[in-house]
Amino acid sequence: MDEVLDHPVDATLPVSVRALDEPVHTTSTRSRLMAQHRVVARVVASVVAFAVVVALAASLPAATHDFTSTLQRITWGRLPWLGVAAVAEVASLVFYALSQRVLLRAGNVRVRFPALVALVTAATSITMIVPVGAVPATGWLATQYRARHAPTSLALWAVLAGGFTATVTCLALLLVGASVAGVASNVLLVSLGLFLALGSAGFVVVMHHLERVVSWSGARWPAVGRRVTDGALDIAGWRVSPAQGLLVLLFSTANWLADALCFTAVFALIGLPVPWHAVLFAYAASQVAGSLVPLPGGLGVVEGGLVGALVATGTSAGHALAAAVVYRVVAYWGVALAGGIVLLVSARRSAFTLRSAAREEEQVLEPEPEPERALELVRADRVDAARYDFALDGCPPG
Repeated sequence: MDEVLDHPVDATLPVSVRALDEPVHTTSTRSRLMAQHRVVARVVASVVAFAVVVALAASLPAATHDFTSTLQRITWGRLPWLGVAAVAEVASLVFYALSQRVLLRAGNVRVRFPALVALVTAATSITMIVPVGAVPATGWLATQYRARHAPTSLALWAVLAGGFTATVTCLALLLVGASVAGVASNVLLVSLGLFLALGSAGFVVVMHHLERVVSWSGARWPAVGRRVTDGALDIAGWRVSPAQGLLVLLFSTANWLADALCFTAVFALIGLPVPWHAVLFAYAASQVAGSLVPLPGGLGVVEGGLVGALVATGTSAGHALAAAVVYRVVAYWGVALAGGIVLLVSARRSAFTLRSAAREEEQVLEPEPEPERALELVRADRVDAARYDFALDGCPPG
């Protein structure tokens, strides 16, 4: 923790990818496509949330009774399960920090592991506090890596590569959970799994050969070459060995599974049987749904995804809502509180460091006058011999 607090936040993180001399029509087209994607994502999330609301409204009296009666089952004897859920959530953050450590070591940058765990906890809390929190969290975490002597390209690459791996593994767990829950045919799920694997591998290959791809495409479509800067090529230039890449995948998967274990422990805490056939599907579906909306931490959408998936697989609405609420208290509010404390203490320590540096600059003593200047002052003021010796600091008179 001390290492986290010793580094003030550097607010000069440069933009590494920008459009240069880009035609107006290209910018407008890209903006229009991005706007369309945002609209589609919001429509999908809204449909999911609306479906959950309709399902709850259809069984409102029974759902309300199940919800309140379930929360009343939390007794002192079941509180150890709250500890299990908290430990699982901490383990999720630890696995995330382990994946980041592997990526940083690709550039021979080593950060003390307790400090790294605190950093990723704070970055996770940013995603839960700020709308579209993944963007400021990425910048903040990359800035902290830079303060620990990581090159800018490596800092950005470690955060972005970790996010890419997390997305791929979460989608893979969603397909596995859907297969276990029986919500889709295995032929469809296997096809989607192959598409995910080939698409992810293709993206990695393109990133590893980005300079060649840019040169080839730039010769045919000049606008493409202008939209990729040297900074983007520097970011894509970092590599991990196959063994390191496998470790990152394993740690990223363990990160999600530990968080899913936290959700599973909640059922024991509230005295309900665990819906083993649906828990992984409900968890992964809620995480994917939450990532589609710009709300902090997918607030409201994750809960709706959990409830909707559990209800669709046979859990009563009231029981599903109780499990979702208790899980989010631990995994959302608990992590947001812990990370917020780290951010607050780090900001106060940074401000203290800056004030101390400013005071030290103000207290710098003025340079002593040169001997020649001291002689002129002595002769002009006609001081006595003792004052004369004192001004020359012990030097004999010339």
